[in-house]
Amino acid sequence: MGLIHPESFSQLVALHSMYRPGPVDFLPDYARKAYGLEPASYVIPETESILSETYGMILYQEQIMMMAQKIAGFTPGQSDGLRKVAGSMNPVAVQLSSHFRELFIAGGVSNGYNPDSLEKLWISIERYGIYAFLKSHAVAYTWLSYQTAWLKAHYPSSHLKRALLIIALVFPIISCKTQNAIPESLRDAT
Repeated sequence: MGLIHPESFSQLVALHSMYRPGPVDFLPDYARKAYGLEPASYVIPETESILSETYGMILYQEQIMMMAQKIAGFTPGQSDGLRKVAGSMNPVAVQLSSHFRELFIAGGVSNGYNPDSLEKLWISIERYGIYAFLKSHAVAYTWLSYQTAWLKAHYPSSHLKRALLIIALVFPIISCKTQNAIPESLRDAT
């Protein structure tokens, strides 16, 4: 996170969402846009209300759903189907992706959008969608990470004691489970 120093919790959530294999490659673009060195761009201006928080980049699955509903007139159920397909690489999802692409382009054209702009937006959805994260999960993970980091910074010895205690309690249980050493009467309790 050396490229950018978050100034808000939403920026911290975005950075946390990108700090993993794949999206980490988008960090330099995000940093340039966050610091105003490069303007946020929107293929279709109506997506600005959906993507402005992330400087024109698709980081969250909910953004894909909202764009599909707003631009192409998808129902909530259709946009959820698109969300699932955009985040998957299995062969069935790839076939469904072409189906959703056709629906997206046709819906956008019927709503008065330029087919070339719709195609560019679809390419962005495919590019970023594979790495998109559920925002609700990103917020929860970030909040937990933030709390843990704060405790570690302000109470390092207590934090280390608790971490070691958790390790001492959890690893024997995991070890017993993997070795099938837990008596049957106790298996449901773990």
